[in-house]
Amino acid sequence: MREALIPIEYLRHKTKPRGRFLGGLRADIRENGIRDPLTVFATRGNHFTVELGNRRLTIAIELGYTFVPCRIYGEDIPPELRQW
Repeated sequence: MREALIPIEYLRHKTKPRGRFLGGLRADIRENGIRDPLTVFATRGNHFTVELGNRRLTIAIELGYTFVPCRIYGEDIPPELRQW
């Protein structure tokens, strides 16, 4: 496991969350940022599948984040992220 800030464009939703339950979480992230890193798995081609944190990713995109904190699992972690 490795922790890193990952560019939004490298992340892929595993599931798309529904918008009706995002209000309170959106307000919290807007005020405090993402406090709990997303759990992602490295896939080929410098992409990551979000296992835990799909709602946080959706909100981060809506709020204009370019990077989000992640816990990375898997063996295909790109070399540039291994250095972070």
